[in-house]
Amino acid sequence: MDPIMERFLEYSTIFYERSIDFVLKFPRWIVFGSTILFIGSLGFFFLLKKEFIPPQDMGRFIVRARLPLGSSLQRTDEAMKKVEQYLIQRKEIEKYISNIGGFGGTEANTGMFFITMKEMGHRPKNPKTGKEITQASLFSILRKDLKELVPEATFSVQDLSQRGFSAGRGYPVELVLTGPDWNTLSSLSVKILDKLKESKILLDVDTDYVAGQKELRLVTNREAAALRGVSMANVGNTVGTLMGGKNVSRFTENGRSYDVRVKIQREKGETISVIPNIGVRNTFGEFVKLKEVINIQEKEALKTITRINRERAIRVFGNPAPALGQNASTEKALEIAKEILPEGYSVAMTGSAKTAKESGNSLTLALLFGILLSYMILASQFNSLKQPLYILLAMPFSFTGALVALYVFGQSFNMYSFIGLILLLGLVKKNSILLVEFVNHVRSTGKNIQESIREGCPIRLRPVLMTSFSSIAAAIPPALALGPGAETRIPMAVTILGGMTLSTLITLLVVPAAYYLGEKEVKIQPKINKI
Repeated sequence: MDPIMERFLEYSTIFYERSIDFVLKFPRWIVFGSTILFIGSLGFFFLLKKEFIPPQDMGRFIVRARLPLGSSLQRTDEAMKKVEQYLIQRKEIEKYISNIGGFGGTEANTGMFFITMKEMGHRPKNPKTGKEITQASLFSILRKDLKELVPEATFSVQDLSQRGFSAGRGYPVELVLTGPDWNTLSSLSVKILDKLKESKILLDVDTDYVAGQKELRLVTNREAAALRGVSMANVGNTVGTLMGGKNVSRFTENGRSYDVRVKIQREKGETISVIPNIGVRNTFGEFVKLKEVINIQEKEALKTITRINRERAIRVFGNPAPALGQNASTEKALEIAKEILPEGYSVAMTGSAKTAKESGNSLTLALLFGILLSYMILASQFNSLKQPLYILLAMPFSFTGALVALYVFGQSFNMYSFIGLILLLGLVKKNSILLVEFVNHVRSTGKNIQESIREGCPIRLRPVLMTSFSSIAAAIPPALALGPGAETRIPMAVTILGGMTLSTLITLLVVPAAYYLGEKEVKIQPKINKI
């Protein structure tokens, strides 16, 4: 072994022997002080940002644009070309794919850009900070520049790493509003949206309630149609064929087959003026103009209608403010919505926010079951109901170290740090087992409890330190990781790093103190070796 390490372990053993004497003199103060330390450290939990998955610099994200409702496809295309020219000039962007008018051309006023950034290490530096441009910093730049470039458009940025484990491209914060009256619900959603924008707890906040879509309604005058011998079926078939088109035949040329589709011939979208003069055949074989049997109404309608449990619903969504995180932003948004909604109307989380809450409950349950299972196994191993409790005392202080480390390193409390806590459950109790098991062995030789603790604990110091050092050393590289995916490895590694460090130091004092207080009245029969 390296002389430096050997010397360190020797000095540590000497110091620990003196510490054990102090522990045996004041065991209650050791346990009480450690308990106060644990309770006080819980305050760090409330200081940490809480989210399902930390934002990752994947270098891939989506920018959505929406012009005022009713904008033509040509106007949208002109606006999106300005955005394309801007994206081409950004040196940190490697490539992009644009889509204008939605998939299928059903949303003429929208545009979407799938953007891929250059790999980290090949991006230009931010002139303000002097550091390489990250995905998060580019989001802020795009929000500001694109709004100045196309003022009439609404832009939003979607971080693909924040969609959770769902296949859809939702937002980290999504709320759904439901209620009995649609008109009231729509007006309430507008108030909530304005309040959320004013509070600035969400970025890119928007809603799926989009009113103002132009809609033509053809209302049949049944009396006039009956007098002229025009059936409703003929009216529907004629209008449907001429507006949407209908395949009436097929022809083949050069071995390929083509559909023959009948449709109204329109110029520059002039539909309303053409429909009234369309003729429909009546039961007498005569043509009757549509204007004689129908009324044409042009009204504003909703773009989409969402229903949940047979009730009409409106979805409000956005990105969390960087300073708050997903959980805090969602909770504050819920509070704002509940303040505005009257009795009979409700708001609930959905999407990634709902998944985060459900996953947190599942992980908490897994942690509790892990503790219970550990206790049951240790109780059978040590043939005692009390000694497993001394061993499991290491766990609270591992949580203390984990919370402090997450706060110091500027990490959030997320799914990966929670998994790190579950890993600590298996790691930290090994040290306690080494101490308790060997002290029991020394007591079985006939020595009293104080002598057993003074002799057994220092002997087990070296294995305890070596076990902890190996776990801590393994956690250091991922804790300092850089590059793609580092954001998911760092929280777990920092949790293990902080938890193992503090729990090792506290365990070496608390476990002997608790063991002494709980076992000093218990007599162990010395083992007699038969020859």
